[in-house]
Amino acid sequence: MILEQLNSERLALLNQPARKTLQQMRRNARRRYVKLLSQTKALIARQYFISDALRDGRAAITLNEDIFLGSVLLGAGIGFAVISLAANIIYTFVLAGTILSQLSGISLALWVVLALSVIGVLGAWIAGFINNLIILSLTDGIHRKRNRSLAKTVRRSLAATSNTVSAWLVLAFVVFAPTALLCLAVAVVLHIFGVRADRAVPYLIGAAVLAGGWILGSSLNFALLPQVALVEAPITWRNALARSKQLVNRKGRLFIASSHVLLVSALVGAYGIALAAQAASHTSSTLIFLTLLFPICVVHTIIMTMLYHKRKRARS
Repeated sequence: MILEQLNSERLALLNQPARKTLQQMRRNARRRYVKLLSQTKALIARQYFISDALRDGRAAITLNEDIFLGSVLLGAGIGFAVISLAANIIYTFVLAGTILSQLSGISLALWVVLALSVIGVLGAWIAGFINNLIILSLTDGIHRKRNRSLAKTVRRSLAATSNTVSAWLVLAFVVFAPTALLCLAVAVVLHIFGVRADRAVPYLIGAAVLAGGWILGSSLNFALLPQVALVEAPITWRNALARSKQLVNRKGRLFIASSHVLLVSALVGAYGIALAAQAASHTSSTLIFLTLLFPICVVHTIIMTMLYHKRKRARS
């Protein structure tokens, strides 16, 4: 009995340093966990989420509510008129193309392509005008501009519409032109060396990965180009691209990626609603989709404009 008690006391004395070491390790682990948790909370608090952009957008709208609502209603009216007349415009162009092809002997397909190009340019110009209305009305609200009116906003939007459409074209060129050149180069190389289709699969997969990476990276880097070209004009396109990339150099890419995912999800949902409405009421799905497209684009423009001003203040 006495020997067992002595052995237990001796083991307790021997295990005391190990127990202290274990307790110290537990305290250190607890401190690291608390520190990591506080750092994570601080990092999350510093992030700019889509909900924050919508909240800031609501505040900017409140400061310039009448002009913003007037701009949205004006844009909705113009968009509805264009959608309502689109079918008649296309029919008129095709009919005129048919007559001109019979008189001139030029292929009808060429006239149809020309007609669709004219309609596309007109649609892009109207979309740029509406986009400018929303961005400028939000910007005036953020800056608390005193001397403002709907007429001045409309004039400024009209004056910068061509610049906005050009910004979209430059953005599309920067995103897709290198991809097209890469695909063309891969096709030429495979043709020159006579690589068979079954052996060309790895090269095609590699080209697809490179193209997808470029499209993703460039679309994130230069997503704010329309806002930069409008608000910071006059500016050269090279400087506008550099400025757009600078604004999201450290922060903003994840926000833009999330907004793009949200936009695609909203478009898919709108298309599903349009198809369901067509099946239920035999209404044109295209008309319903275009009607739902307007508020989706307005919300997306608000989100991107708020991100632009947030990153601009951070860079200033």
